[in-house]
Amino acid sequence: MTRQNKIDFYRPPLGRAEQAAINRALARGWLTSGPECARFEEEMCAFLGVKHALAVSSGTAALHLGLLAADVGPGDEVITTPYTFVATAEVIAYCGAQPVFADVEPGCYTIDPGQIERKITARTKAILPVGIGGLPCRSDRIRQIARRHKLKVIEDGAHTLGATVGGTPIGRWADATAFSFYSTKNLCIGEGGMVVTGHTAWYDKMRVLSRHGISKGTWDRYGNRGWAYDVTAQGYKYNMSDLLAAIGRVQLKRFAQLQKKRERVDRWYRALAADIGGLSFPEPAAGAGSAYHLLMVRLTDPALINSRDKILSALTQRGIGISVHFIPLHLMTHIARRYGLKHGDFPEAEAAYRATMSLPFFPEMTKNEVRFVTDTLREILRDPE
Repeated sequence: MTRQNKIDFYRPPLGRAEQAAINRALARGWLTSGPECARFEEEMCAFLGVKHALAVSSGTAALHLGLLAADVGPGDEVITTPYTFVATAEVIAYCGAQPVFADVEPGCYTIDPGQIERKITARTKAILPVGIGGLPCRSDRIRQIARRHKLKVIEDGAHTLGATVGGTPIGRWADATAFSFYSTKNLCIGEGGMVVTGHTAWYDKMRVLSRHGISKGTWDRYGNRGWAYDVTAQGYKYNMSDLLAAIGRVQLKRFAQLQKKRERVDRWYRALAADIGGLSFPEPAAGAGSAYHLLMVRLTDPALINSRDKILSALTQRGIGISVHFIPLHLMTHIARRYGLKHGDFPEAEAAYRATMSLPFFPEMTKNEVRFVTDTLREILRDPE
């Protein structure tokens, strides 16, 4: 029987405050990068305790700029994980460099530091680790490896804004960290991203590159600071609009409150699914705190793993929005062909993919909705066929 009122996979927590912020930006009459972006960057620096933040058009742009700031280019190798969204590998290719994939830790979703060390060569320029579903990577061990081999670290924090390691927010430990503000992210403005860094030279370079290599931004040129400018580098159209930044500023003010709601929904899921056999919830590593970005569950019974796709179809038929994070990149046609990869190359990533499901998860989700999802899942797992 199909549920009439579908439980969406995600519902953005947007309301009157975000609408009012857009109206204020519209009333000012400045729509592209301007004072809202500048304030958003300042507030993100204060929120994370970082020196520099640059608002950009996407998390992908943020990652690309981080790699460019590290001088990654043709002939270089960047070690990353196959268990991620395709943008992680694409930005390495944008630089003319080669992505080198290292498998994830057994039973986990984030890159295995031991595998990173095995993949380092004379051509390795940087490490690009990725947090998954709110779970941060093993930053302490990765930092040690990077220092030992004199490598830069550009972190993909698209899933981990709000996560911590040893009480320190993600965004502080890497040379640069890229965040995404896509419509399903913890801070959601529809599109957009932010790259943060403690290196002033990196920030200056990324800022110029994000606006076509122009020495002055539009607000600087036309906001009574003089019209003249120079083009000093080959750049990109990566700036954020003030409309998006206005929403982002409101979302940042609400962030702590929304995170508490996410954590509450996570607790409901764990309590209501506690008696479901063959199912586990991913946990952050010792000393780390989750960002509660996704509600990922992992099947542990071989028979259920073999029926994972049927289980997903059954959930969809019952009106429950689902997803899978992620199909490993080496199983994608383009990545496999371009880099000579195949099934079996990264067995831990493949095992995680085959066993994992992402269930509906958003701050305003009610306990009754969580109960419906867990009750339905319990019923389906009894007879997945």
